[in-house]
Amino acid sequence: MTKSKTQLAIDNGRTIYTNNVYDSVSHNGRLLKVSSNKKLGKTKIVKGRHKGKYIYSLSLEERKTCPTSCFHWKTCYGNNMPFAHRFMGNDSLMKRLDDELNLLSIKHKEGILIRLHVVGDFFSVRYVKFWKKMLFKYSNISIFGYTARTPFSEIGKEIVNLRNKIWDRFSVRFSNSVMELSANSENLLGNKQGIICPEQLDKTKNCASCGLCWNKNIDNIIFKTH
Repeated sequence: MTKSKTQLAIDNGRTIYTNNVYDSVSHNGRLLKVSSNKKLGKTKIVKGRHKGKYIYSLSLEERKTCPTSCFHWKTCYGNNMPFAHRFMGNDSLMKRLDDELNLLSIKHKEGILIRLHVVGDFFSVRYVKFWKKMLFKYSNISIFGYTARTPFSEIGKEIVNLRNKIWDRFSVRFSNSVMELSANSENLLGNKQGIICPEQLDKTKNCASCGLCWNKNIDNIIFKTH
């Protein structure tokens, strides 16, 4: 029996859309792109400590850079993102990112907020340490996002250490975790309480007009299954 394209991607630990995976060395465009995403917001952030900043985003190849323990390994919403550019997780990626961050830090004196890994995840301890280095090198760069890594894995420990030191600039929540400052799928909550993403309830337009995910006073963000 012939396997579907989706099942092959799941079995091989790859995205469905392998033609949209790029090596940062040969890619002519930007890796970090100012948001054109309705969910993130196409304008500057309008509230909170990042008010006045643009949101940029980065996507890596889903599954290839993700832990197989991810609850959404099979149902990753990257399955429904055929046009997104994904980049390979390797050393050349980090070199290109450093170059781009240098230019962006000069261009945006007020700073930028990067939505890290719209799809994809932290793929190595070295890669987490790379972002630590970038945050200390470029003082007007900040990050928010989510990770499917467990807090007790080697990669997860590095993430915990970094966000404990500079949460205000490295606001990364653990997905579907009992860890504090997490983000959980509605159907995987268990007994944990939280606030449902206001955008999903039509209470705000987008991340730029919300800001809860990088608010340390909000312990758990709940996302409705989509």
